[in-house]
Amino acid sequence: MTTQPTRLSGDEWERWANKLLTCHHGPTEYQKVPSNDRGDAGIEGFVAADGLAYQAYGCEEPVGTRKRYELQRDKMTKDIAKFINNKAALTGIFKSTVVIKRWVLLVPYYDSREIVVHAAAKTDEVIEANLSYVAPDFRVMVCQEDDFPIARDQLLNAHAGSLRIEVDGAATDVVQTWASSNSALFATLQEKIG
Repeated sequence: MTTQPTRLSGDEWERWANKLLTCHHGPTEYQKVPSNDRGDAGIEGFVAADGLAYQAYGCEEPVGTRKRYELQRDKMTKDIAKFINNKAALTGIFKSTVVIKRWVLLVPYYDSREIVVHAAAKTDEVIEANLSYVAPDFRVMVCQEDDFPIARDQLLNAHAGSLRIEVDGAATDVVQTWASSNSALFATLQEKIG
């Protein structure tokens, strides 16, 4: 049983995925599709210029490869059905200017080739539906967080340099008094500095 530790799942993963995609594509390129009122119609967001539609899913971990695949497969199946069946909603979102080339399930991690095989089967379903907002070279894909390392690292380190602590300097006699009464700590400090 293979497990991969992940930081996030569920709604937390969806929020993170939207931040990751906004950072990767740019805030004026990636358009998030909120799901609060009537659902997201099978997409988390899209990139109009590139014809990319994303759906995010993070299952509860730890699980084995087979269970992870089953959960990801079921999510893909459910949301591809929404992508096909919500024609009116998606036509309203895309208008006539956006044509989707790739529908991408973005997950924290995947480790089964079966999810790629399932994506190929879902590709055929979408193409057979003959949707006005789908390109002739359309494909269902699966990506994981590691496929966006630069955006991930930028987000994780965004506030790393923002913590500033200012302290008043200590007088030499205060430092010497502390050092003589804390010889073990002073020795450790000297060793680490050296």
